[in-house]
Amino acid sequence: MAKYVYPAVFTHEAEGGYSITFPDLPDCATSAETLEEGIEMAADALCLMLYRGSELLEQYEAGKFNPLSPAGLMRELKLIIENIDLPADRHCLFRSNHVSNYVQLAATLPHDKQRLLRDIDYSIAQLSKLKSWDVYNCN
Repeated sequence: MAKYVYPAVFTHEAEGGYSITFPDLPDCATSAETLEEGIEMAADALCLMLYRGSELLEQYEAGKFNPLSPAGLMRELKLIIENIDLPADRHCLFRSNHVSNYVQLAATLPHDKQRLLRDIDYSIAQLSKLKSWDVYNCN
């Protein structure tokens, strides 16, 4: 199975806040008021749901697009968390509790980073047992 890595580019905007883009995914972008919020928004942007009537769903149904498995999505989240490097005096609240997420996660980074990575590893192990999943809904 192929592994895909999508770097996120955080740009501080002159009018304030951050725009977050993914150079390899030109149609995937988000924004946030703070860097901490931006990290969470970047992770959310990579959680894929195929919506009925969308072009991406049509590509999937035509066999032209293969979404990541739930474990694959969790591996990408792990990669994002692993690469967050915040100073010890900074705090980022991380939440993965949107209805579209397979696993509910919560941490304060950088303090809880190692625990969060252990939780993600456990989730990957559990999600890897899934033989099928609903590509129309993340939960």
